[in-house]
Amino acid sequence: MKEQIITKVTAIADPWRKSRMIDDIAYSFSGPSNKDNRQRLLFELTGKNYPKAKAGVHEIKKAIQELTN
Repeated sequence: MKEQIITKVTAIADPWRKSRMIDDIAYSFSGPSNKDNRQRLLFELTGKNYPKAKAGVHEIKKAIQELTN
């Protein structure tokens, strides 16, 4: 999943569209039913274990931005 996200985001040259893609990816994991998925995704992206309370959409956005900049 990590490689797919990086490939998808880095393929976009326009900064606004790239930011929009990151938002779309992150918000696709929103909602209480996805808290385990957010936790797993953040572990895959960062290698860190996040507690469910800290594994939010904004952390996902931040992790993707760090990987693709």
